[in-house]
Amino acid sequence: MPGIDRRAFLLGTGMLTAGALTSKLRAYASKSAAAGQVVNGDNVVLSPPVYEPFEWAAPGLVFSFEFFDKRIRSRTLLPPGVAPPKDIPLPTAISGIETSLHCTGEDPNDHHGLKFTGGSPGARLVYVGRREVSTATGKRLRIYQSDPVLGLEVESIYETFANLPVVRRSAQVTNVGRQNVGIEYLSSAMLYNLASPRRFEQELLIHYARNTWQAEAQWQTVKPSQAGFIDNGNFTVSPASFDSIGTWSTQRYLPMGLVENRELGVTWFWQIEHNGTWHWELANTGDKAVYAYIGGPDELHGQAWKSLKP
Repeated sequence: MPGIDRRAFLLGTGMLTAGALTSKLRAYASKSAAAGQVVNGDNVVLSPPVYEPFEWAAPGLVFSFEFFDKRIRSRTLLPPGVAPPKDIPLPTAISGIETSLHCTGEDPNDHHGLKFTGGSPGARLVYVGRREVSTATGKRLRIYQSDPVLGLEVESIYETFANLPVVRRSAQVTNVGRQNVGIEYLSSAMLYNLASPRRFEQELLIHYARNTWQAEAQWQTVKPSQAGFIDNGNFTVSPASFDSIGTWSTQRYLPMGLVENRELGVTWFWQIEHNGTWHWELANTGDKAVYAYIGGPDELHGQAWKSLKP
């Protein structure tokens, strides 16, 4: 598309944007804390956590969160004033784990099939707190979670850019335990409630770009069932999935995706910022929430496995 100003395009389309960085795996020494304090890996002292639903607003975007048994859950990502899809119970929407993380030797906690929905310890991470700071281009939100079983600290990072309806989302895992931990997958972003549980086939369109050398950016549009996400009256174990393997990140598809809800008039789109293996999928959880998993390398699709040392 020659001659397009990207900033003008993003501001003018009214589309909803979620940027995804490849998930980072970093280890550093844990810090000591005074009695009653919570100190994360960046040596930030946090106030005691409050387990009440909250929203975080970015330019043109609103992230909604809630809690279940001291565990944070993502509900929706929508433009201001747009109600969630029909048939989703309010005020408590169907929600899902904020960061999808699975470690070697752990048992997924749901009937997942090929989906990245039930990873452990992702499903059992305990909310520790959050912190927002100003940046040169906007603001940055960090959500802190921990897993006392494996001794992991997880940071979810949301970063805004001026007045663009774009958020860069990434995740970082720190091993503060005493044993090596094998990381099999870690989400860069999780989006939920993209459509009504029983009407996603009628509401959604998936836009993706086939890609190869000298035949780049061949955009396609399909319904969920045409990509493998089929409404079986319950929930699926086979997602619509797109991925790339190896150091050529655009070898088969562009590392991008769009999911359009025609009834809401909202489109979520993302770019995975990674120079190698990546994966994203669209399906529904056991609670019927239609979700998108967006991530970088993982063990299932690219034999990418990380031994995270203390």
